[in-house]
Amino acid sequence: MSSAVGISGAVEVFKGFFSRGFWFGSFLPVLIIAGIHVVLAAWAGLIDVSLADLVKAELDKLIAIPLVTFVLVILAYAATPIIPLVRGFLDGSLLPQRVHDRLWRDHMIAARKTRSEVDDATQCLSDAGDLNARETALLQQARAEGNKNGADPVQQTAQDALDKIIPLVDAADKGEMPSSAELGKQCKALSDTLKLWKTDLDENHRHHGAAVLLTSAQAKLTALLKDAETHAEHHMDAVLSRSSRIAYDNPQATRMADIRLLIEKYSQDTYGVDFDFLWPRLQALLPGQSEKDTGTMSDKLGMASAQIDFSVLSLGLSLTVFLWLPYFVWTGDPVKFFAIAAIAPLLTVFLYFVTLESQIAFGAVMRAAIDTYRLKLLDELCQPRPATLADERELWWQLQLTDKLRQLNPVYNYSNRKA
Repeated sequence: MSSAVGISGAVEVFKGFFSRGFWFGSFLPVLIIAGIHVVLAAWAGLIDVSLADLVKAELDKLIAIPLVTFVLVILAYAATPIIPLVRGFLDGSLLPQRVHDRLWRDHMIAARKTRSEVDDATQCLSDAGDLNARETALLQQARAEGNKNGADPVQQTAQDALDKIIPLVDAADKGEMPSSAELGKQCKALSDTLKLWKTDLDENHRHHGAAVLLTSAQAKLTALLKDAETHAEHHMDAVLSRSSRIAYDNPQATRMADIRLLIEKYSQDTYGVDFDFLWPRLQALLPGQSEKDTGTMSDKLGMASAQIDFSVLSLGLSLTVFLWLPYFVWTGDPVKFFAIAAIAPLLTVFLYFVTLESQIAFGAVMRAAIDTYRLKLLDELCQPRPATLADERELWWQLQLTDKLRQLNPVYNYSNRKA
């Protein structure tokens, strides 16, 4: 029992020296990768580790755990500076210039293709929306004109009009949406037909059946127009979703750099203020982290940042697994060599995508912080709160230029600032 208390006490002592971000962002990756290396060392026969023996061992025989924890803490502390180094390679800023330029050219080609897909999808949605609004209204006008000046409908003529639309409906039911040109052609033909015949006939009218056919043709074609717009909207959403992490208007060298650029563009695109101007000042206003309440914005940003550190450091340390390849070549063990050669790249790729997702998650929290606290920053800067978004953009623009244009003279307002 005393050993258990001693182990937990040692862990609590260690916890007191470092923040939650350190334990999650630095210590945990070291612990996981160290565990992987222990498993590989046991698999290679270098050490004798039995999980069953560890489970059955008495507490007084586990006295080495605090020592191991201490070593891992030291390793985690030493590995923490690797995080900005790995991030520099991921965003391309620390890559050799030739490598950076080659990655940028390749990424630019892909980004231009993505931008073309986005433009095409946007134009397709615009055309489908215009077609739906225009032709639906024209069909209604043609129907009204036919009911006013038209003759009683002929059964065969009404059936022929419906038969031209049925194949389009069948194709749509199979997932093959008709083109805008084909829909426009059929709308023109049906409008011309509706102008000639009455369609609002009493049920007892002898030509009521033909009127029903024309009404059905109009309803089916109107539904197709709406479905075509919905299909185009879904296609555009899918294209935007796939390209949401690509800065296709200003491609960078790597995907990580693209994501970072998109995150930092939010404040400029939305409020007209540069990220580098806003973010350092805004962070000073965020509520401090709390041990009891982890719901503050600082806690959320801290955990999101720790997630990035965790994934980045895990990615960097995962490369050490490849060091086992030359060892298994030296020992002449092809099975273990090919097993590591197959698994290690998958682990690295997986952690790479985890890193990208962590950066995106941090961006979401950061945008929420900007939306919530930017006006409080204006209060701290003794600026009047703007009445409109346009006024806010103008105000931020002036604040950013005060150090460059001496003739600018912002008006101070102390009424919103807390004493």
